[in-house]
Amino acid sequence: MESLFSADFNTLGVRLTRGSLQDARTRQPAAGGTHLALYVEPVGEPWSTSRYLETMVPLTKTLTPSVFERWPELESFDICQEPAGEYNTDQTPVTAVDMSRRASQALESGDDLLTLMLAAHRDPGAIRVSVSEEVRAEPSFQAVLDEVEKMSA
Repeated sequence: MESLFSADFNTLGVRLTRGSLQDARTRQPAAGGTHLALYVEPVGEPWSTSRYLETMVPLTKTLTPSVFERWPELESFDICQEPAGEYNTDQTPVTAVDMSRRASQALESGDDLLTLMLAAHRDPGAIRVSVSEEVRAEPSFQAVLDEVEKMSA
């Protein structure tokens, strides 16, 4: 899988640490799975919380809609940014975006965090965004959440 994504990921300053096809319902590895799970970490110096946040949308867009075009049977994918360092199954991702095929068009209309968060707010079953407490506390993230709330009222 690394060869499929390495050029795009390298441009963003991340590398693939692991990836697998999973059963879409159980999220357990499965050879015929219809969910693609990918995990990346920063290359080089440790990142600031704001850098993870700034990379979340471009990282998601590197996969949307290309993974669905490449694998027509794929139902969904997630892309998680983890802190640099050794792989640890207990490690909580700094950011995670989980997107269904149907929701992948939501990012075609925009390439910013507001577009992603609005889509997640409007269709939480199709797009889920999870962030660490540190990212959630970032003023720029809070400003986007406030804007989503205003636009959804």
